[in-house]
Amino acid sequence: LILSIVGLFMHPFFYSALLFDVVVREETLQNVCKSVTKNIRSIILTFFFAVILVYVFAILGYILFQDDFLLDTSPAVVGGNMGPNDHCGPSDRSPGLVSQPPSQPSEDPEPVKERSCD
Repeated sequence: LILSIVGLFMHPFFYSALLFDVVVREETLQNVCKSVTKNIRSIILTFFFAVILVYVFAILGYILFQDDFLLDTSPAVVGGNMGPNDHCGPSDRSPGLVSQPPSQPSEDPEPVKERSCD
């Protein structure tokens, strides 16, 4: 009764807790719960075995199909869009960055292939 009132006034999510009453009243569902809890160690070990298998196949797939994991990237432009009369003051620089003269970006940069997981 309390869960019904809370579900009505607070949030409908609380209605889902009423489904446990069905488990308490139904003998077949009680037997299912007993069988699952009795063999919980076996079920957990089966789950971990499945996780290990998925991990091994993911590693094998990455090793065998490395060329399928390539991304096209364009080279970074060093110096940005600074003209010959532009300059950076001390307040415009980030600490730790080395000042480099602006370079002219090429007309059509070649895309570089990089591995997506490296």
